[in-house]
Amino acid sequence: MLLVKQSSLLFTNEMSKGKGPIRRSQLITTFGVGAMHTLRNGISVVTAGLDQWYKREPGSEEGELQLDEFKFNEWRLQDLLMVDHFREPPDYRAFYRFSQRETHNRELFIPHLRFPSWYRCRFCSSLTKLSLTLSEDDPKCTYTKTASGRPCGGRLLQVPVVAICYSGHMQDFPWAEWVHSSVEPSCNGSLKLEARSGSSLNGMTVVCRSCNLKRTLANTLKEGYITRSLETGRSYPCQGGRPWLGKREEGPDACDEDLKGTLRTSSNVYYPALRSSIRLPLEKLTGRTGIWARMVSDPNVEAFIEDMKTTLENGIEQDDVEFFIRKIRDKDENDILADIDDAVMVDEFNRKSRGEVIEEDLETVDEDRNTHFRREELNVLASGVQDEVLRSKITETSNTSLLAENFEDIFLVDSLEEIRALVGFSRIHSFAMEGDFGSMMKLMWKNRPKSGFKSWLPACRVKGEGILFVFKEEKIRSMEEEPGFSNKVAVLNHRKDQTPFPERDLSIRFLVIHTFAHLIIRQLVFYCGYPAASLRERLYVSGDRENPMAAVMVYTASGDSQGTMGGLVKMGEPDNLFEPLNQALENAKWCSSDPVCMEVGNQQGQGQYGLNLAACHDCCLLPNTSCEHFNNFLDRTLLIGDGNSVKGYFDL
Repeated sequence: MLLVKQSSLLFTNEMSKGKGPIRRSQLITTFGVGAMHTLRNGISVVTAGLDQWYKREPGSEEGELQLDEFKFNEWRLQDLLMVDHFREPPDYRAFYRFSQRETHNRELFIPHLRFPSWYRCRFCSSLTKLSLTLSEDDPKCTYTKTASGRPCGGRLLQVPVVAICYSGHMQDFPWAEWVHSSVEPSCNGSLKLEARSGSSLNGMTVVCRSCNLKRTLANTLKEGYITRSLETGRSYPCQGGRPWLGKREEGPDACDEDLKGTLRTSSNVYYPALRSSIRLPLEKLTGRTGIWARMVSDPNVEAFIEDMKTTLENGIEQDDVEFFIRKIRDKDENDILADIDDAVMVDEFNRKSRGEVIEEDLETVDEDRNTHFRREELNVLASGVQDEVLRSKITETSNTSLLAENFEDIFLVDSLEEIRALVGFSRIHSFAMEGDFGSMMKLMWKNRPKSGFKSWLPACRVKGEGILFVFKEEKIRSMEEEPGFSNKVAVLNHRKDQTPFPERDLSIRFLVIHTFAHLIIRQLVFYCGYPAASLRERLYVSGDRENPMAAVMVYTASGDSQGTMGGLVKMGEPDNLFEPLNQALENAKWCSSDPVCMEVGNQQGQGQYGLNLAACHDCCLLPNTSCEHFNNFLDRTLLIGDGNSVKGYFDL
């Protein structure tokens, strides 16, 4: 098993071995659980499951493990994801950088396993299967030539191809089955992978030395080709492999998805699934979430509840209720919980122990949990809150007609804290398992905790700032009544329904707000000092007639000093905002790819699955990290019209 250390520094002794650290934030995104990446010495590894995190380096000095240092809470996001707490990835603390008294949490690392486990000799082309936990930096080929009787001794390099499926599984390419065209080959002969003509997989041929069968790797990257073409008349489905958990294959009945061959360095091997939250002040939390937050906000009460989590991890029995309530009331010296009924506190503790979803808070509103989640944020942001974790204030818009006529309000968010949690991952497509939290979380654990109190997810906290734009509801509704715009949305919804996208039905207000976010971000980068990849959008959209939402927050939340430079909020002031906003709209009127962008986009769509209309790389698209919807569902004609009879939002 290989060690990968988390830090922003490079250590000389590790560099000499070709290894180096990775950033802690990358363990939440690019290099999370189940992700493959290549170390400095060329070894391809996969990040181990959460069961193996917070381990000590083998042979290191013993010291105290204090996990509380890495734990933190974000109660709203915890309730949404049904976990007890979050943990930050551990930073690596080399023993020589700390005093002898500072022994806690030293030399913690995140284990990685070697994958793929098949290797090819650079001299004789032999294929060799080695252990996932192999620690040797430079394995050698042991194939013995009949003539000489000596092992080849050539350096072994990992093969370039692996196999993946939509359920998130990953396994070695079935080399023996492929060359013998059999799901259950009877030949166990030595294999070799010959590179012949060409540099693509078409020029690579698998050869069995025993039976002299050979087969090229042509077409193996096509979706489902391995499953349907390995053996005539018989399928070869995914074997349920999870090498990051130490399980190469589960067996033929483990998964019924088709296998897809892919290069191990391809981007479709790993798509992290992230969920984020803007931290709200404690006093702004409502419902069951607010009750639990108050229960654990007092240090004395929290310490008692933490003890009870261990003692009563399956919930409070009837015989323990009196003791539980009495101890909480005794420790609640500041009367924070004075207005909460005893039965409510017991129910909340039991709900947490079972990891149950809060449904009571949604009984009075007809909307999904994600919309309700965003509505809570918008209500607090638009209230002009001033707190240690979140500060926002309204800015003047009446002195500029462009702002006054198109925005209900604009708020400057001087300080915010965003929590990003890794809830799982998908393969082949970024949306392959979207919304299926249970299945994605299961992929990250070999033995998932049964008690709700022991469930956790890796997450990181980042500071930032932003500008909140609240659109005029009457203008949005007037656009929704235009049949021309409704037809555009109907076309996009029809295309979306033909794809695996899990998006709910699109709306005019969504397209207007989403496209505006892209246009203003593209322009703000020239004024505020942030690169485009450091700015993000956060959409607040709901078509509920009684309680609608039409707002977007453009914000920055970076893991370093770039997240808090102050330049974005400065640009949100009335005297500064007019110029970038006006310029963004002017640029949107004529794309450098027009008239192709406007005409082709409106006729047949652009981008992935044709899910964009008049929007392309030259006018609307952003880095994927900045967009919540992977640069889909954009149309600038909804903002500025088509130059003829169709009027956009800013023309009304």
